[in-house]
Amino acid sequence: MDSQKLIIRGTEYHYRLIVSNKAKHARLQASAEKGIQLIIPRGFPLKTAELFISSKKDWIDKHLNKLVPGHTKHMFLGNELEIKHDVIAVAKTYNAELNGNTLFITSPPGSNASLENLYDAWLKMKAYNYILGRVKELADKHGFKTGRITIRGQKTRWGSCSRTGNLSFNFRLMTHNTRIIDYVIIHELCHIKELNHSDKFWKLVLEIIPDYKALRQKLKSNPISQ
Repeated sequence: MDSQKLIIRGTEYHYRLIVSNKAKHARLQASAEKGIQLIIPRGFPLKTAELFISSKKDWIDKHLNKLVPGHTKHMFLGNELEIKHDVIAVAKTYNAELNGNTLFITSPPGSNASLENLYDAWLKMKAYNYILGRVKELADKHGFKTGRITIRGQKTRWGSCSRTGNLSFNFRLMTHNTRIIDYVIIHELCHIKELNHSDKFWKLVLEIIPDYKALRQKLKSNPISQ
């Protein structure tokens, strides 16, 4: 990787030049952490690379101003999650991949979606994949018959249960560990039999999750963040 500078229409730009054996053509990436990167195939003339990057001045200006410096950390399944966001000039869609505790998000040029919105969209997808399956597992295991199950973005509730047994869960539950997620699921499942917070209801919760009070307290100490 080689640091370069280039003056385009009177403005000096610094970028990183990456020569790749896998690259088939020149492409630009804009990263909050790494700045502007120009990836070129091996043997690609440097003069042609400079002409290419010069032609992308407006794109560079737009994405350098848009990207937030540094990186942001969020929570996923109780672990701190580092997010790295790149804008790729040739990308046509958004993409998100989790590698360890780092979430790599890439966006196409011209994207108006904020990093927070992209993270929420990924978290919601994870909630659909995990929570819906886990509700079915716990309902079958403990003899609950559910109605419709939905994933939403409630502002004040982690979950809810209707009189007809329809359950709704906040996708931000995925920021908590699996034990807390199970507590919220069991809490709402128990409402199918006891649609209140009576002693009978809490006794039912206790039979399934003996340490529910500790989990409930942890949940209260981490309110829903928008």
